[in-house]
Amino acid sequence: MTTAAETRLEELEAKGEEEEEEKKESVALLEQDIECPRCHDSMALCSDFDSLYYTCEECDFTLYTIKR
Repeated sequence: MTTAAETRLEELEAKGEEEEEEKKESVALLEQDIECPRCHDSMALCSDFDSLYYTCEECDFTLYTIKR
């Protein structure tokens, strides 16, 4: 027999797992290389501590991504 608290805990854990999967899928949707809008060379995906961005080595253009 489970209590209401245990049931609620299981629901929250399931929701947390679903959110984690959605985050993984959204990161997987980012392309590793894209075309630079300035010089049409290839831009590489880079990361800082808490942000992702694309940078072009040819013209030094940087394009930051937005968290959702």
